[in-house]
Order: sequence, then C-alpha cells, then structure tokens
Amino acid sequence: MVDSRVVMFPLPERKPLTRVLDAFLDEREKTLSRRTAAKYGRLVSLWQRYLDHHGYCHLLPVEKVLWKRLRKAGTEITETFGAQLLVRSSVPFLGEYFLRKVGSDLELVEYAGTIVRKLARWLAQEGFVSSRAASLLWDVGNAARRQLVPAFLAQASINIQYDVWYEIPVYRARGELYEILPGILRFRVKNARVEVALPECVTEYCRPGWVFTLRLLPKEHTFGVVGCDNVNIFGWANTP
Repeated sequence: MVDSRVVMFPLPERKPLTRVLDAFLDEREKTLSRRTAAKYGRLVSLWQRYLDHHGYCHLLPVEKVLWKRLRKAGTEITETFGAQLLVRSSVPFLGEYFLRKVGSDLELVEYAGTIVRKLARWLAQEGFVSSRAASLLWDVGNAARRQLVPAFLAQASINIQYDVWYEIPVYRARGELYEILPGILRFRVKNARVEVALPECVTEYCRPGWVFTLRLLPKEHTFGVVGCDNVNIFGWANTP
C-alpha cells in the first residue's frame, strides 16, 4: 500500500518549454509571412531569455528543489519545465520586462498581445495547458493588445520631452498614475504628487493604475521627472 503522505519528487517535463515553443513557431512559419513570423520569433526569444534569467521566481516550491539540483549541470529553466511557466510568468514578462527590452520596435509592441492570444489557444489545443490556464493567458494577451501600445507611446513621449543629462544623481522610483487630464498625467510617487505634460494624443489612451518607473530629480517638497524606464500596464499587484 502506498503511503498517501509520500510526495513524489518532480521530474523534468517530457516536453520542455524550449521544444514546445519551437513547435509553436514551426507551425506559425507555415502560415505566416516571413516578416510576421519573425515577430513571433522575437517575442518568443525575449520570453525564453526572461525565463532563463528570472524564471526561478515563477517556480513552485517543489520545482525549486528540482531546479537547484539540475542547474549545477548547466541546464536552463526552459529546458527543464513546461508550458505552465508561460502562464505564470506572462504578467511580469509583459509588465516589467518586455517594454524595457523591446527598444524602438513598435511593430512588435503592436503584435505582442495577438501573439500571446494565439499562443494561448495553441497551447490548449495541443494539450500543453488546461483550458482554464489558456483562458488566463488569453486575458493577459487581450490586455496587452489594448494597452501596450499606448504605454509604449507614453514612455517614449516622456523620454523625448524630459530626458536631459544631469550631473547630480537621478533617482528611480515607481509612481502610480492616478489622474489623467487632457495633456497631463499625475502620479503618486512615495509621499509626493508629480505631474508631466504630454501630447493629448498620448494621454487620452493612458489608464489610471498603470505603474511608471520614473527617473526623478529631487525638488523642494516634490520631484521633477527627467525620464521613464518602464510602464507596467498591470499595476502594483504585479510589480516587484
């Protein structure tokens, strides 16, 4: 009789994430133009890089035990664990990593949400994740499809209008966007209130609750904005 208290030690996935994503890209290449398929490839590459560097924080406790044993052999996280990692990491990847790494590639930003939704549907069809997990990933893709482009434009606009070289130290702090007026964004940063002026064509698409990583100069009783490193469309709940 098997003791119900015994916990089976986890094993590496039979089809690790690298192979899953390769299969997804292979199928896309059959139906997409070379240019569009390249966008899929770049997003997948960024996501794999994110997981291989930061994926440990998305592992379950029992998976961390396995990983501590395997990493000594030089194995990457995406070569060990499966597609569930995509679901667990989707919000931090798109909220905290993607816009920092995508550079000026606006086309990839525009496609990102669609790619995530296509990936969610394919993972469920192929049986790599449950329908519930695929639905969660689909919802993340929907949010990205609606909000990543305006977040990208807001970040770029702040940097164009405010990014200046200063010899004194510049602080980095996260500020929550709490009020949007035509041409004005207002943030809560620590105990201060900060505002920036941007074109109305940018501010009209922004949403309260976004968390901006701002570069700031201290002023009397407040801060002055001198740049922006990131915009997290998912807000504080998913900001480390």
